[in-house]
Amino acid sequence: MKFYVEVHIAGRNAERHELIGERITLGTNENATIPITEQSGFGAELVEVFPGELGVRVDVPSGTKGTLTFEGKEQHQVRAPYGGEVFVGTGRLTFLKVEERPRSLVLMLGAAVALLGLGLQVYKTSVSEDPTIHDVTPPGLFDGQEGQRCPEIGGDAALNRAQNDERAAYGKVERSAFVVQDGVEAAILIRQAQACYGVAGKNAEATRMADELQHQTERLNEQYASLRLDLRVALDKKRYSEALEATRDLETLLARQQGGPYRRWLGQLQQSLERKTAKNDR
Repeated sequence: MKFYVEVHIAGRNAERHELIGERITLGTNENATIPITEQSGFGAELVEVFPGELGVRVDVPSGTKGTLTFEGKEQHQVRAPYGGEVFVGTGRLTFLKVEERPRSLVLMLGAAVALLGLGLQVYKTSVSEDPTIHDVTPPGLFDGQEGQRCPEIGGDAALNRAQNDERAAYGKVERSAFVVQDGVEAAILIRQAQACYGVAGKNAEATRMADELQHQTERLNEQYASLRLDLRVALDKKRYSEALEATRDLETLLARQQGGPYRRWLGQLQQSLERKTAKNDR
């Protein structure tokens, strides 16, 4: 089992670091295990990360500058699941857990050859237009969708809408194993059901929806992070058909996102991978 943190800073490519040991530090402090430059906008001198099997504990030690934002609340200590995100100033930390698979000598040699080939390609091209050899900072899976409101204002109408949305959401949850986007659609419906139960004065039901929303959000964020990691590993090893599949899944998962640099990159990447896959099939 390996644990990773992805560091996302606006205007910079995402950085992925393996979390090795029981305590890892990152931040603008010069003694941090994973140093981050002052100019990055990272909002803490030192952040301590303690990986575990079920998630990570993230601390800002007392006496150091900075706070953490998790699930909309500023704190000095949080517990985040794998696939979850913690904000530090303008920075965003995503935590990943990856199960290691046994590798044969042939696969290891193949990976080494693929990485060597990638290095030569980068060396030959100072500014490459090939989207398969560079990353773009991904958006949050639910960016711009946090403020869901109930479209009904009357109690009875709001209750009816909440119940319909809840039933529809659970149907999409069941189908999400086969249709990636249905998981996102389910989370949006659950959020709307929560809002409508609140308008209808059904506080217990609204709380139940809030708990379900947290569960679905954690599951989807973990799936999102896992797909991004699968894509990068496939690209690094030039397994273009696997990379193409991961790219299409990511595009489907982000279908509700407005166009941005990451969505444009995925579109360019898909076209490039389709050409490379077709060439390899000849």
